[in-house]
Amino acid sequence: MKEICSYDNCFGCSLCHDLCPKNAITISCASGFWRPVIDSQKCIDCGLCKKSCPANNIADAETLKRPTMHCYASWSKDEITHFNSASGGLAYELSKWFIENGGCVAGCSFEVVNGFLTAKHIIVDTITDLQKLSKSKYVHSNKDDIYKAVAEVSKHRKVLFIGVSCEVFALYEYFKAGRHDITNVYTFVMSWRKFPFRHVYTLARA
Repeated sequence: MKEICSYDNCFGCSLCHDLCPKNAITISCASGFWRPVIDSQKCIDCGLCKKSCPANNIADAETLKRPTMHCYASWSKDEITHFNSASGGLAYELSKWFIENGGCVAGCSFEVVNGFLTAKHIIVDTITDLQKLSKSKYVHSNKDDIYKAVAEVSKHRKVLFIGVSCEVFALYEYFKAGRHDITNVYTFVMSWRKFPFRHVYTLARA
């Protein structure tokens, strides 16, 4: 496999990395955006990555037609939670409920990787660690192995996955490709237009 999708169309969701049966795909951010790098020596051209890629499965306008939906505005009534959140604290309140009821939450945190502050999807199951997921990160996250982790944890407990649309789509594709039971998985989609060039963010934080 020479190319999964075009460079410009890639969402950087890391689904291909988690799906590859031969571990032939790594995700690099050398260009400032998370993009797959294929090891031709390991690749067996099974096509699973290309078939499942969100960029290759964009729904057409006809498919997207749905009945009228109702929209509601919501936010946390807790003033501290509201203040410490970037969008009103709804994601935090939902996450807190999941944890208090024996579940866990997968979301974006800032982690120090090789000396650099990096946005990375992790799974937390305590209220203390939930603080790591608070506030929008405004930069693309590293999602290596997160779909695998969610699939494994969801065998025994409920999981709330928080991400933007391409990440949530990738999670569903991972479960579909591996025929995993999705009964215990819940998703929360964050609306987002585009991510900035990561290197600019790193320099700004330095």
